[in-house]
Amino acid sequence: MEPQGVVLLGSSRQNSRPKSIQIVDLLAQREYINLIILEKEFTLMSDNYDDKSVSVGSPQVASNRMLGAYSQLKEAILQGAFTPGSRVSQVMIAEQLGLSRTPVREALRLIEKEGLISCERGRQVVISNTSMADLDELYALRIKLDTTTVRMSVLHLTDEDITEMEDCLAIMGANDPSENYLEFDEAHRQFHMIAIQSAGARHIQYSTQLNEHAERYRRIYIGQTSSYDRSRFEHEAILAACRKRDAESVAWLLAEHYARIALIITAQVEPQFEPRLVRSAVAIALEGRPGSTCEHNVEMQAAEVDILRRPKGGSTSAVKTGKGSKS
Repeated sequence: MEPQGVVLLGSSRQNSRPKSIQIVDLLAQREYINLIILEKEFTLMSDNYDDKSVSVGSPQVASNRMLGAYSQLKEAILQGAFTPGSRVSQVMIAEQLGLSRTPVREALRLIEKEGLISCERGRQVVISNTSMADLDELYALRIKLDTTTVRMSVLHLTDEDITEMEDCLAIMGANDPSENYLEFDEAHRQFHMIAIQSAGARHIQYSTQLNEHAERYRRIYIGQTSSYDRSRFEHEAILAACRKRDAESVAWLLAEHYARIALIITAQVEPQFEPRLVRSAVAIALEGRPGSTCEHNVEMQAAEVDILRRPKGGSTSAVKTGKGSKS
């Protein structure tokens, strides 16, 4: 059971999409406690919205506005509404969201902690750049955290959890991501979160944030029809293993799923980059898998995307290993 007051908004299964505030810097205890207080106020505001005693200028309304600004602005960044590396003024952001500058300023402070933006003097906001080095680190962290987590959490899945995962998979199948990306991605995020939701609030928060940040790169991957078809098969295999409460198989399948996405995106965007962190993470995650060695699985991942690295002439481009940088 989740600790009371920690993931108040995101833990409700009646909501189709998690709304909890995500925090990268878990060591910033003061900020963490402040967010818990804000979420409690937001919940009270939602429950007592028609209460005449709640004034427009109350702290409850202020926290509601800040959380609304946070949600809207963060989604805009993740969905690519702002070009990575671009500069945007706080005034322009406030005008676009239809909010006053104070909730926008507080929302930007939280988003900056997640690494999606940096704030400069003169109230300028710089949208963080995307890069293959960032993708390599992001997916390596997802592999390490989520595969370790599911080895415990899958054992505690309920029949209701499995039904929810099936529903998510049905929504994903009914929505072509090239046409209905938002509907697809909401179900996709939730599908992966259900499997780890019994791990505890901190695991959920950090994993959710990594999942959200991956959206900036997933849009590249979704454009590959054959890759999308393969992902659908992988999601079905993960669900089948969850039905059996086969935690080890879920961990292995998840590691391969994440690694393949990262490798394909890298091959499409910057073929000369070597994602050494992802390769190392998936090799560790697949240790002990019967019938094959870790080295074999890593090489299979490389072979699967090799065709994407080939120039029009048909020869395979050289990829340096072990450097983790551009060749």
